[in-house]
Amino acid sequence: MGRSRHGAGTGGPRRGGGGRPGRSGQGGRGGAARGSNGGGAGKAGAQRRGRGGTPALAAGRPPGPRTRGGGPRDGGGHPGAPGAPRGDGGEGFHGSAGRRGQAPGHGPGGGRPSGRSRGQGNGAPPSRDGTPALLPAPPHPPRARFPSQAGPPALPAPGCWAWTCRAGFEPHLFEALAWQGLAPVPLCEGLVLSAPPAAGTQPPAFARTGFQLVAAVPDMADVPAAAARLHHRGEGPICLHAWVPDTDEGNRLAPSLAALQATLEEALGARLSDFESARRRGGQVLQACLLPGGAVLLGLHAAAEALSPAPGGRMRMWRESGTSRASLKVEEALAWLGQAPGKGEVCVDMGAAPGGWTERLLARGARVVAVDPARMAPHLSLNPRMQHARESAFAYAPDVPVDWLFCDMAWRPLEVAALLARWGRQRWATWLVANIKLPMQDKNPLLHRVRHVLEVHGGWQRLQVRQLYHDRDEVTVTAVRPPGGAFGA
Repeated sequence: MGRSRHGAGTGGPRRGGGGRPGRSGQGGRGGAARGSNGGGAGKAGAQRRGRGGTPALAAGRPPGPRTRGGGPRDGGGHPGAPGAPRGDGGEGFHGSAGRRGQAPGHGPGGGRPSGRSRGQGNGAPPSRDGTPALLPAPPHPPRARFPSQAGPPALPAPGCWAWTCRAGFEPHLFEALAWQGLAPVPLCEGLVLSAPPAAGTQPPAFARTGFQLVAAVPDMADVPAAAARLHHRGEGPICLHAWVPDTDEGNRLAPSLAALQATLEEALGARLSDFESARRRGGQVLQACLLPGGAVLLGLHAAAEALSPAPGGRMRMWRESGTSRASLKVEEALAWLGQAPGKGEVCVDMGAAPGGWTERLLARGARVVAVDPARMAPHLSLNPRMQHARESAFAYAPDVPVDWLFCDMAWRPLEVAALLARWGRQRWATWLVANIKLPMQDKNPLLHRVRHVLEVHGGWQRLQVRQLYHDRDEVTVTAVRPPGGAFGA
């Protein structure tokens, strides 16, 4: 099912929640010998192939890695050595992948991959691993400076939009809205106002949710009258989303929020519904955001247009004795996407160890190739639907197209984007769910370049980028590459 482009490799990206890259050579004991002579995993992979060269995938068994001869000279040992693309996307990311100050592919042995080049012929000069060099992205709009607030803000007027974000990310949300020409204005911690976005415009990456105001009342005592007026707008079920900004000050309003919710539930009466029923039956969502100070922002929109099914975008996922906290991120990402791997579908999980994402995918009945030189959780290794490819994600390549590509690596964002673009360009996967780390301050310019790489160089379509509730200094990316064209072309 999988092949190594430059041998088995001795290290690779590790999954992490926005932390530092893996240490040089981590998880690669014995890898140099396998990479240098093409044995080991290659022999095992060949034995898994059925008669007449049929891949293990067609035989209904988990696909296994297959290696070719050749590998990093002198043993390599650096996580990026087996074919890691070069790039400058590590601003503020500890200087490099692996050891600080080392570029990918220049590990302790000075190793460069000696495998055969796999250039794509797009007119750009190829890098040393055969991947086309990334052409420059169009310039991003001028930087937008986040204004300092002087005194309490005025109550916003109906018609404007209110956006909420993770505390501390208001400047990034503000800049993204300014780039769309929406004249943003900070309201309070965790909230930014703007002009209405144009139809079809993608929401800002750092907005958990957003809605258009139909009323703004200065005090909770005025809520029942405002709710009564909204009750007569439209027909069908109404889902109530009552919430506070996700900040320390906002969370202290929990008792007042409970009282607000009870008041609105009574006003809605028989039309009150859960979100899925409202969406399925063409209903609406009533947004009620309680601000510090007691004012309430109200909005009413179609449930199908909601940016998040959870109040305030806080989509808390339940952790069922998971292998790692990262498992919550993939569950939220699939809920946001509205699509998930089905039973028997094949997923590649890059940067899999210790196995948080793999565990959730296996629970859905999928077959998983976990790509990571580090060890997986022992109970996952016993699952017959999981195959562990202990090599660098930058060296791994499938023998046949797979259904899903998952990626959550603590790695420089532009290098991860280049890797994901190669999968799209080669049509190695149909669906993409990835987590991009953004520990640098200039997040929007970097995301501008990441989007360009994925869409222009990778051909990924319907690209969505959002900082979900369980994301920290990172964003979740989803996309699709419809089948068609030659595999590996």
